[in-house]
Parts: sequence; C-alpha cells; structure tokens
Amino acid sequence: MEVKTYEGTERRDIIFTNDSDQSFWVYLRTEHSSFLLMFETKNTDALEPSHLNQTSTYLGDRLGRLGFIVTRIAAGLAQRRKAFSIYNDSHPRKIILILSDNDLIGMLDMKYRGQEPMRFVQNIYRKFRQSVQ
Repeated sequence: MEVKTYEGTERRDIIFTNDSDQSFWVYLRTEHSSFLLMFETKNTDALEPSHLNQTSTYLGDRLGRLGFIVTRIAAGLAQRRKAFSIYNDSHPRKIILILSDNDLIGMLDMKYRGQEPMRFVQNIYRKFRQSVQ
C-alpha cells in the first residue's frame, strides 16, 4: 500500500481517493483540498514530534491539507499540542488527525452494528477544530 512519489524521494504509507458523496467527506475535499487522504502508520507506542513533522511536510497542494496518523496508542497531550501547533503555524492550515488502534476497533465495531464509521472520524475532526487555539 506504500505510495512513492515519481522519483521515489518520498513515501506515503496509505493514500485513498476521497470521492465520497457523503457531506462530511465532501466538506473535507472542498475545505482542505483533500481529494486524496493520506494515512501515515506508526507501529510504535510513542508518537514522536518528528512523526507529526514528517506528516505535515507531505500535506499541501498535491495531497491536500488533511492527513491521518495511525498509531498503537491514543495521542497524549504533547502529541495533540504538536498537531495544534502545526495547524496554527501553517498557511493554509494543515490538520493532522491521530487515530489509535482502539479508534480503529471502535470504527470496525460501528460498521459491524450497521452504523457509519464516518461519524467517528467526523467527531475526531470536530473535537480537533473546537480545541485548536
């Protein structure tokens, strides 16, 4: 699933095309130029500031300004503050949402129960936007 750039100078773990007609995904596509959704996977218990910096450098005109980091444990205060800092210091704004293993399990459970996992992501996005200063 790893996607390399033309010359192979950069690698992104997972990229999905955001061509959904659900209103939340349409909003992300227009608000953050996120026709492509990038997911960086970090198989680690400690999410480092460098992981967020790396993800931030990938975001921009080519990939859109919203990306995800998927990691083993939930983001702590330091990781959330770093994501807020990236948002505040970037123009146009870049948003990095952090998903943990438990988040993925929760979304799979929602899907199993016939619910829409997109609502889970929407809630994480909403909390980010409400918390950022």
